[in-house]
Amino acid sequence: MPFDLEKEIAKLNKKEDMKASNQTGASKTFYDRALFKNYAYSNVSAVSDPDIVLPLRDFQKYENYMYGRINTDFLATVPDKGNFSPFSDTGQYAFGFVVIAFEEMKAEITRDVASGKIPSNIPFIPEMKVKHSFEDINARYNKWIENVVKASFPAYIKQFNKKEKIINFKSFMVVFREYLLSVIEDAGPITFSSFCLQDESSIRNSGLCVEIADLDFSKDSNKIEFSENPYFSYYISMAQKYGFFVDYNAPWRFIYNVASHRAKTQEASSGLYTFFSNNFTVAHAQDLMILKNLAFTTYRDFANRFRSFTTTKVESNGCIKKTRHRRQKYTKEEFDQDYPDRYWLGLYIDLKNAEKNLDFDRNELERIKKKSLEYEKHVDIVRSMGYINKVFQDIPSVEGSFYYKLNQAHYRDQDPLPFEEFDRYIQEVVKSYKLK
Repeated sequence: MPFDLEKEIAKLNKKEDMKASNQTGASKTFYDRALFKNYAYSNVSAVSDPDIVLPLRDFQKYENYMYGRINTDFLATVPDKGNFSPFSDTGQYAFGFVVIAFEEMKAEITRDVASGKIPSNIPFIPEMKVKHSFEDINARYNKWIENVVKASFPAYIKQFNKKEKIINFKSFMVVFREYLLSVIEDAGPITFSSFCLQDESSIRNSGLCVEIADLDFSKDSNKIEFSENPYFSYYISMAQKYGFFVDYNAPWRFIYNVASHRAKTQEASSGLYTFFSNNFTVAHAQDLMILKNLAFTTYRDFANRFRSFTTTKVESNGCIKKTRHRRQKYTKEEFDQDYPDRYWLGLYIDLKNAEKNLDFDRNELERIKKKSLEYEKHVDIVRSMGYINKVFQDIPSVEGSFYYKLNQAHYRDQDPLPFEEFDRYIQEVVKSYKLK
């Protein structure tokens, strides 16, 4: 008797067969999530008819993971909160056009309940309440800088006996540069723009999402239970009508589709480039200011805490001489005059190289530094920072990106292989068009 796929799907007890969570064993999790990925939102008709496509999007796949957090140049962005509005039933905020779309969708659902089109006693849908929406990545980053980067500096200088090498700000910067590179290696990015694309950030930072339930993202059983609502298809169609995706991995989450028909017909919309220009700023616009402030305040706090130190020296006549050294007091005015933007570009490039996946060598870094200084001199610092961040934009070389996956097949077809390791190969491919 031939295998009947539709009957086997129908037999699945979704709550039991698809109950993977982050605590499930590795092989079991793989199997369960494979089932979930293929069948969780499918029914017999959807499997039988490949033309049936629901407006669900997998935001864990390829560059979708960074949706709403990168612009059309794949550069990290942060939303302009000046364009935000509050939701009517909560203290949550999002972009004004997201709030309007959600409120209009909610109003139509309320009318459908009143008319009897859908019942009032099904979970979540009849009275959708915003549980989560925007989370400010700046707040998370500031906490990271204070609690990890600045807080661990005294321990670093103590562990590596660096305290007596810091006499003034100039000598401090030698130690501080070494320290920042060690933090990147051990704990993660220092620069704000790189931090915005790490695991610490999420789609909630975009201002484009709305969540209507407090459910555990790690439990597939929650997703199955939510999708088993008999009016789930109605829910999906309403999301699509008002310009939303439904998150494949969190079906209680709406994410505004910036390329939807609704978005395209808005008066303010004239293409994705303009959309991002009007509603987002590039994260790297803050990087140099943050780096300078981090250096100045870290030195200030260190010098205030350890105002002086004593050195001991045995002279030629056998006498022991002790000398007290007072650390330099440094004002913000002196700092700004002595260390203009041009000074910080070299350090910034070294930090970016450590944070990113391209691993430029010393000669390549010197070329990048030289060109960035030319832009700063002949154009402005904005152009220089834009150039640097485009050079270090490494998404195509990161495992999981669409470009990475495409090049894996191309790499295997080459004989002989240009590099022993694919990761090195993809780095060189991406770098080859960065330094032209």
